[in-house]
Amino acid sequence: MEPEKHGQTRQTADIREGMKVYLYGALWMAMAFCGCRHPFFSGTDSSLLSPTVDLFISFNPLPVHPSIPVPSDGRWRIQWFDPDGNLRETFCGNKGTVIVLRRGQTTPVTAVHTGGITHSIHPRGAFYPQEAYIKAGKNILHLDSAGGILAEEARVAIDSARASSREVLLLVSIFNWKRARDRLATLKAPWQLDRDRFRTAFLSGRMSVHDIRELPSVVVNLSAVTHGTIPPGAYVHPFDGRAIMYSGNGEPFEAELSAGFHRLFTQEGYLSIQMAANKSECVFFIPYSLQDRHGSDTVE
Repeated sequence: MEPEKHGQTRQTADIREGMKVYLYGALWMAMAFCGCRHPFFSGTDSSLLSPTVDLFISFNPLPVHPSIPVPSDGRWRIQWFDPDGNLRETFCGNKGTVIVLRRGQTTPVTAVHTGGITHSIHPRGAFYPQEAYIKAGKNILHLDSAGGILAEEARVAIDSARASSREVLLLVSIFNWKRARDRLATLKAPWQLDRDRFRTAFLSGRMSVHDIRELPSVVVNLSAVTHGTIPPGAYVHPFDGRAIMYSGNGEPFEAELSAGFHRLFTQEGYLSIQMAANKSECVFFIPYSLQDRHGSDTVE
């Protein structure tokens, strides 16, 4: 019985090996056949693809609300990482630019406006290749405000890792950024994300939805400004143009804000607010006319 049992075992192993070869061969043929219809490769035989990709970076260069003036200087700083974790950057105008990446490498891409009124346009961002797509034969990555928050956090995490930046890039490649976007969209004020908590959870590899939350905020009265007089009207945030403070007919100027630095925009100018944990420490109202006379480097 033993020789027969051994023969059966050998036969079973041969069958398994044959099936493995068959399945691998079938998978390879299916990939070769379907590669011409793969949405990312847009009809190109994957065996002929170059090791790099020309990626067109697009974004909306305009402010998100009519109350925020359109900057006269359309200059953007574009930043991304190479496969070794080195930060790269270039500059472009409002029409976007093309950067060259290693095909399939993972990197956050951020665009920060560097001209005009500081912070009048919220940073834009997205992730390659997770959020890239092809249109009219072009590889495109569209950057937006929500992606700007997440990509900036990834950029800081990678940049601060230094010697371990390649390991952090691996975390970036396996992280579910779509789910993070969906969670961010549920927050009342996404720009007040608890960034330290988010970054710590991300680097630990143990992120939960509870780690994507806002900083504690309080309702503060901004009437007692340090400099200038606040005109009545709606004040919007550059993240999405949402009006988060409105005053008129003698009503108090109140806004729900977290600790940190904020800028709120209206038709006549903008508020620059420095918040402590539960109160405003410094509030300036800067008319746009003053900004125009002195330039963006002198009015902060």
